[in-house]
Amino acid sequence: MIEVIKESIWSQFGAAIDTLTQVITLIPQSLWEQNTRYFYMAYHTTLMMDYFLTIPPSHFEATLPYKITEASLVPPGVIGDMVPE
Repeated sequence: MIEVIKESIWSQFGAAIDTLTQVITLIPQSLWEQNTRYFYMAYHTTLMMDYFLTIPPSHFEATLPYKITEASLVPPGVIGDMVPE
């Protein structure tokens, strides 16, 4: 039974990754440039997905560069405190 649950969760997670890929591909370049929120959302989602797929998380090495920034210094549109470099 546990294997069925694992396969189901992994299948759903894979579908979410595929959907993210499609969204990133389909958003026109003009929207990426007009609204930085699209970039920050895709960046944050990709970075955190990479983190959560690293086992154990203590071995995480980001493939996308970022810095942790104080909340008062975070640029508008950034999600959380991880600011792309």
